[in-house]
Amino acid sequence: MINMLISSGQTGAANAARDVAYRLKIQHSSKESDAEDSDGTLLVSYVGVPLNGDQPSRHINLSETQKPDALKQLVDWITQHNIKVLTVTGSPFDDQELVYEKTFTLINNAIWVVRSRTGDIDPKPSENPDKDLKKDEAPPKTVDQAIERILRDMHLKDKTIIANMSFDELDTLHPTVGSYIRNEYDLWFENKELMKSCEFIGKEQPLDADAASMVIIEELWKRLRETHKLKVVKGRTGGKLMKELDTWAKKSKFAYEGSVKTGTLIRYGKDKKYRINVSKEKYAKLLKYFSSNTVDIGTSRDTAPAGSLGDWLQNNVTKTAIASYVGPILLNEGYAKKIGKSQIQFK
Repeated sequence: MINMLISSGQTGAANAARDVAYRLKIQHSSKESDAEDSDGTLLVSYVGVPLNGDQPSRHINLSETQKPDALKQLVDWITQHNIKVLTVTGSPFDDQELVYEKTFTLINNAIWVVRSRTGDIDPKPSENPDKDLKKDEAPPKTVDQAIERILRDMHLKDKTIIANMSFDELDTLHPTVGSYIRNEYDLWFENKELMKSCEFIGKEQPLDADAASMVIIEELWKRLRETHKLKVVKGRTGGKLMKELDTWAKKSKFAYEGSVKTGTLIRYGKDKKYRINVSKEKYAKLLKYFSSNTVDIGTSRDTAPAGSLGDWLQNNVTKTAIASYVGPILLNEGYAKKIGKSQIQFK
């Protein structure tokens, strides 16, 4: 399993590797000296660049390789060479924004598949380990019920990974998430109601358990793409890549670049013309202050409730009400969970 990504420079591939590391909470280094100790080097580009060194190397040529093939090639290469520390590089001659998007998805999904193959993740990880899921809980009878059950128990980061997969990459979930669905939801034997629901949604009958589980996975993917799809938009300054999210109340959109670990530039308002910087030091102080607590989000522009996230931000970062933006960033990067409509639970 990959536990460290190394990338340096300003290529789209290098930046994508850095952001994947931050999103999945694995170690990242930008020091070129560390690359000498990595287990392999991955080059993702449209233009060929010579790869030097004695360590295993792989070039994914985006102009020649289709997305599913690229994922399979990368996963097989990582597995074959037992790569735990991966150096990622790109070409300075490529369209960096396009390479960033493709590399982010490729590495993100490859890590998911490798973890699944090696048993390092549970196909159905729970966001709340203390939740007592009764073994005698009745299996879902419809596709919608099955999806709600999966969403209830799945980690935010895994929701995001699936949301950013292409349709053709969903087959990689068949032996992991698909196996869980087939076994836990009794698709092999007694759950005729769920099977009929799968046949109705899939517009095909009869279906076997394998095909029925893929119907559920496809519908899960469609649902997640509406809520957890990573959107990359071009900022108005410097053409930098920014992620777009819903505000806390989901009444509008905002964009940000960077991460909680590196600091963020938040852009909001019409045409994203307003901006607020939140430094990595402020995020670290915030996370330490609210650690393991559940508090009000405090999005009020006038008076945020005392002790709320909004109150803390107005006292420590800016008098501008930014909890509507900082809250979703914390959720998106896995540092907190939304409780009801107005509370945020920190890890």
